[in-house]
Amino acid sequence: GYDVAHEWWLFQEWRPTMFKLVNCQNLTVRDLTFADAPFWGLHMLGCENVLVDHLTIQNRLDVPNDDGIDPDHCRNVEIRDCDITCGDDAIVVKSTRQNEYYGDCAHIRVHDCKITTQDAGLKIGTETTGVIDDVLFEKCNITSSSRGLCIQLRDEGDVGHVIFRDIKFVSRYHSEPWWGRGEAISFTVHPRTPETKIGKLHDVYVKNVSGRAENSIRISGCAASPIMDVRLENVAVDFSRWTKYPGGVYDNRPTKAIAPIEVHPFDGFNLRYAEHVILDNCAARWNTNTPAAYRSAVQTENGVTVKIFNFHGETEFHPILVK
Repeated sequence: GYDVAHEWWLFQEWRPTMFKLVNCQNLTVRDLTFADAPFWGLHMLGCENVLVDHLTIQNRLDVPNDDGIDPDHCRNVEIRDCDITCGDDAIVVKSTRQNEYYGDCAHIRVHDCKITTQDAGLKIGTETTGVIDDVLFEKCNITSSSRGLCIQLRDEGDVGHVIFRDIKFVSRYHSEPWWGRGEAISFTVHPRTPETKIGKLHDVYVKNVSGRAENSIRISGCAASPIMDVRLENVAVDFSRWTKYPGGVYDNRPTKAIAPIEVHPFDGFNLRYAEHVILDNCAARWNTNTPAAYRSAVQTENGVTVKIFNFHGETEFHPILVK
């Protein structure tokens, strides 16, 4: 049934995946349209040499876990010219925990896609049990999301050599159950549980990205695993509030190691536990009538090393605050 208070459908115990393709090689998925998926749409597990071309996905925006396209432990994958509407993550690169070995996830290119979602537009994670390396997202338009660009490292695998470039996005708050709180860009490393051995996130490059958002650009590692070597170049975000949902929080889910939902003032760029971060020709712009939760254009916390060049920040409060 439909949960009116939380604005989503409550799912039953059994929910089939639309397409699950396992250990396929030299695979082409082209010119398909599907809709109303109750769970993941196109799930590719352990596949190599894959082309996904001109898919139209018309899932419901109010159904949880109805991802669009999920390359999982896959190598040499190209996803292009897709039009995706879904409630959950639109295109998400994963390495899920499996009972057998399906290899690393590497050499993934996603380009020229249109995305509308209530969760992350372009994402890596949260399942990061193995290595994810060499991922390129480019030339995409995200018309709605709860996080525009997202990396969530929650497990023992390392994630590195990731590029986001030439992307436009909109990111906004949704009702309480949906993950994401309107973060423009969210790169986070938090152990899934206090006992989790956490991997490393390193070498991330974001270039020629612009958008409109209700919450911060976050680069947030942890004491056990600081994020390393991140460069944001020509990244500009217009910040404002236009939805009815409460603000002033960051969404750290899924994790039991820290607060899942963290009450926090809003910053344009919020940097924690991160080393060798470069902000080059970046901008954080506020509209008029700035809410009280908005704070600094740039704030660093917990041992960040950052270089800032040609930064443009507009805020009624502190332009840059370093702790």
